[in-house]
Amino acid sequence: MSELNIIEIEHGISYITPSESPLSSNVVAIEGSDDIWLYDVGNHPDVIEHLKEINCDGKNINIVLSHFYLDHIGNLDKICGLWKNDESQDKGHPQIKDRIKIYQGKYTYKHTNKGEIVSDDMYIDAGFHKFHIFQLPSCHSKGSVAMEVDGRYCFLGDALYPATKGPVREYNKSLLKEEINALEKIKAPYFMLSHKEPFARPKNVVMAWIEKIYKGL
Repeated sequence: MSELNIIEIEHGISYITPSESPLSSNVVAIEGSDDIWLYDVGNHPDVIEHLKEINCDGKNINIVLSHFYLDHIGNLDKICGLWKNDESQDKGHPQIKDRIKIYQGKYTYKHTNKGEIVSDDMYIDAGFHKFHIFQLPSCHSKGSVAMEVDGRYCFLGDALYPATKGPVREYNKSLLKEEINALEKIKAPYFMLSHKEPFARPKNVVMAWIEKIYKGL
């Protein structure tokens, strides 16, 4: 089993490294005095212990899920079970209340049955940080959601990767163009792609890479 580490991006913003065995995404943690924001929750069992090191205890937890693949959402029920404050039933779907809020696309919601669906751009001023949560067209997965923090970092999950159908990996040209157009509007100078190192990459480098792929289709 792969060993995980916590890497600090800057004070109060860190991430738990991804792994290949089991396949698990980067887990981003953004800390405030009373709140913590997570972007994806990974699938490696050790993520939970690392979150305890970051200190989620006693804090409100806001979780943004990039998409519904297991390596990004696998630990969700464990996190909700460990840190939840209350749970109620709404038409048979459990809704985590008070301490935990979950934001995701509609396709991810079909897998989690928890939290809120991101349909329009959300702008949240949490005091310690400002968040822009938005849908992002993606060849990799329907209903991808990205998160921009402080106009400086934009967390993209797997949204820039191709669709995978067995051994075949391919991009849809028109969908990729929509994604490029959406990313061009993002102000953040750093883009973060899950499973890649270095995690933080200059926007212009990422855009040049994805535009080269588009031109080659």
